[in-house]
Amino acid sequence: MKRIWTRAISLLLVLLFIPNVAFAIPRDQEAEINVNSGEELDYEISDLEVTGETPVQDDFAVLEIISQEPMVIEAVNESDMFASSNEALPDIRLSNLTQPAGTTLPSDTSIEYVFDIANYGTAPTPSSIPLSVYVAGTCIGTTTVEGPIESGYGIKVAILIRVNVVGDRVVTLWGNEDKAIEEVDYNNNTVSQAFKYINKDTAVDVAANRIEATGFFVTGNQIECGEFVTFEMDVANYSQSAQSVPVILLFNGSKAIEEVVALEPMSITQLSVNLKFNRGNNVTATLQVDPENTSNDWNMTNNEASAFYRLIGVSSTLEKSVDDSLLFTTVAINGDTPGGVMNVIAVRAPATGQAYYQTTDDFAKIDQLMSTIYCDTKLFNPEICTYTCKVARIVVRSGSATEEYLPNENQALSLPSGYIGESKSKTFSEGECEFNLPIEIEYYYTMEWSDNCAPLAGVQSIKMQIEE
Repeated sequence: MKRIWTRAISLLLVLLFIPNVAFAIPRDQEAEINVNSGEELDYEISDLEVTGETPVQDDFAVLEIISQEPMVIEAVNESDMFASSNEALPDIRLSNLTQPAGTTLPSDTSIEYVFDIANYGTAPTPSSIPLSVYVAGTCIGTTTVEGPIESGYGIKVAILIRVNVVGDRVVTLWGNEDKAIEEVDYNNNTVSQAFKYINKDTAVDVAANRIEATGFFVTGNQIECGEFVTFEMDVANYSQSAQSVPVILLFNGSKAIEEVVALEPMSITQLSVNLKFNRGNNVTATLQVDPENTSNDWNMTNNEASAFYRLIGVSSTLEKSVDDSLLFTTVAINGDTPGGVMNVIAVRAPATGQAYYQTTDDFAKIDQLMSTIYCDTKLFNPEICTYTCKVARIVVRSGSATEEYLPNENQALSLPSGYIGESKSKTFSEGECEFNLPIEIEYYYTMEWSDNCAPLAGVQSIKMQIEE
């Protein structure tokens, strides 16, 4: 903690001003291990460690709708939107059947497909729309899409389908096949797509399921610099055979670790590293599994996971923005006039709180401002004088922005013998006290004495000095 002392020139007088210290991320500190990953990002990192393994149960669903997302459809023209009919009826249309990973898929595996179902008619559909699924002309099951679908709207549907054959097959979805729902047109109720199905025993699917920072110094998406945290990672092998694949950890796109990891069949392997950021901007942690597809993975859509974190500096000290000319200052006292007030401004110093860096700008987030003053009662005769020594106000300056705060929370204070004083603080809620860096904090104090006394003879001024 920085301490600011004041001393009387001609008489032993000690005033102790104690502004608390702010915390931020030092930009010149060097990391000890594995430095220089990403712009202005320094960190120390341990080796990759396997911490556990969990078996994966096969999903035997043959046909199951797993999600529905509303959407607005765009008609080519009005006649396309409202089919020629004098009667208000729905018009169900299916389109865009795809599997995000491609058209080569493992057989006998529950795979997620997506398709669009829309209503181009002039009336809403019923609350339930029947859906039939065909593979190579054979119906493998039926389900329902939840409605109603209003006129001019649609739903993007994700559906699990299990195809138990090998080879080239056409998958067809048919909405309202039995015509239980009266429509304007029944000729646009199907959508088809050709896929190639391969033996599931030879199909490879490895995945990056999760990356997450954990530990005492992680709060939400914030990580405290200067403290070790653990990055936990889940890597899955949905294949029927064991796989050894490269696992890569990146920070802000720069590689930190690359290691080949052995994965058991149908399992999720838990990995971890211990990590300490010494300084940096916001950081995106990315986990990649076999990004070059050395394993001939049929599904490359799940081989990467990422998480964003904001680095905050609560473990290192923000340098004082104090000019040499401000290291010493003098405040005059009129020793001949009974009664009076002396206003004292402390040299500029940091405040308690946190500072963090974002991509383009630096910010200081102040959690609490605290100010303490001790005054030596030898300055006056305490038997006849009323003498106070108070915290007045705190001013925060950031460029052209200036904010003034009145500390209103009393802090416990243990005073040395022969001293009076007080310690007060002001606590801020999230986002209430944030400034661009650098900031300057000014602490103001007030000493008052009653009319029936005056400072002891010879006291002319008080000199303030910073001591490291």
